[in-house]
Amino acid sequence: MRLERPLGSFVLAIFFIKIVIFALDPGPKFFFGDSGWYLETAAHNLIPQDRSFTYGFFIKATTWISSTLWPLMACQMLASVISCAIFAHILSKHLALRPSVAYPLGISCALEPIQVLYERYVMAETLSLTFLALYVLAILRYLKGRSLSILFLAHLLGTALISLRISFLPLTWVNSFLAPILAFFGPGAKKDSSSDAGLIHRFSNARAREGILGCSIHLFLSLGLMLAMHEGYKRCFSLLSGSPPGYNGAGGYFLLAAWAPVVQPEDFPHEELRSKIFHQLPYDLKDRNKRANQLWEYGALIDRIRTHLPGPEGNRSAQATALNAFKRDPLGVARLWVQSFGDYFRAELLKEKIREDLAVDQVTFYKDFLDTHGERYSIPRAERQPWTFTRRYYEKALIWYWFLLLSPALGAMGLIFVRGHAASTALVLLVSLSSCIFAVAALSVDPIVRYLHPVGWLALCLLGPVIEGLWALR
Repeated sequence: MRLERPLGSFVLAIFFIKIVIFALDPGPKFFFGDSGWYLETAAHNLIPQDRSFTYGFFIKATTWISSTLWPLMACQMLASVISCAIFAHILSKHLALRPSVAYPLGISCALEPIQVLYERYVMAETLSLTFLALYVLAILRYLKGRSLSILFLAHLLGTALISLRISFLPLTWVNSFLAPILAFFGPGAKKDSSSDAGLIHRFSNARAREGILGCSIHLFLSLGLMLAMHEGYKRCFSLLSGSPPGYNGAGGYFLLAAWAPVVQPEDFPHEELRSKIFHQLPYDLKDRNKRANQLWEYGALIDRIRTHLPGPEGNRSAQATALNAFKRDPLGVARLWVQSFGDYFRAELLKEKIREDLAVDQVTFYKDFLDTHGERYSIPRAERQPWTFTRRYYEKALIWYWFLLLSPALGAMGLIFVRGHAASTALVLLVSLSSCIFAVAALSVDPIVRYLHPVGWLALCLLGPVIEGLWALR
């Protein structure tokens, strides 16, 4: 399919921008725990219990000819160009924005700080953003034509998306409900045309029944496709890893650590082990600032569960504990989510977490990482990772990150200025954006900026109708 001339020119401009930035900062970057596991998957087919394994196979596919990471960096740069091109297409075709609004916003998307930095990281962020863009585009195409083949493709892309980052799970669940409803009853939903008002009045009830029946069938198929594909992914993970079927092998541990301040010993399902698990923990269970310690440190909550319940049983018990805490005190868990969201606005804490995420100061970890992977992937020896301009750009953009966290309010404002299919598009984008921010607040143990990576793309999409609407009012 040929690109329209304005979109083709835009893609060339984005490609040029990415090439320039890549030339200024070409070196691959690493977050040692995650990047190390991905490289182990690529080199030895080892399946991590708590991270994406599909990204490791993507690394394997891009580095099998040449044992360097340059092809991976090039592919991630191209993936970023694709996500920006889809961004501009959605703004111009699905939100009906003028090129003078859509394409400058597309340039802004290409220069977004999180996107620019993580194109260079051996991390799943850039590839997952491209699959998110493809997934959203498929959902929007389904809304226009109610094609079941497009719905099937959307769920297939959604399953690939959660295989790269499990935090997209709430988004895929919500959209499996939302898409069929909007396709039949949303603004701009496809309707049979007729110029005869009498016929419209006569058959209005029949059409309403047909709409409800059609929506019910599509909703049933949407949920069935989503559940079937997710179950297939779970069984694929089980087959490759030897673990029980599931999204991963450590999700219960992460959930328990995230909700640890609300947990009480009676929530743990094995009564005989409660004293051994919870007695004199080295970190205060109620302190939400210590949740990462509960997750990773020796002798802390998760380590004790693993010690006393090794293997899959420990993960199942951790998940049951977290869910029991939620059933006992749902308001407490919701309050914890609000507090976790508020932690992103603590400037000094956020700066500290950004510095940890950049992994520049982790000299010992870098040495061990190079000892393991340096020769295989031709990574130059150095005492520490270089402090490049993309890292500085990422570190200094605090105001942008705060804007992203508050962007659902902007998206709600954008709904005022759109009609028809564009309104359904904006609603899908807003729900997807809110789902991502919910995952950031509810399912993480620390305020981590890179978790906002998809939020930037979605927020800039929703900024388009606001800019055009305000300009029209002016």
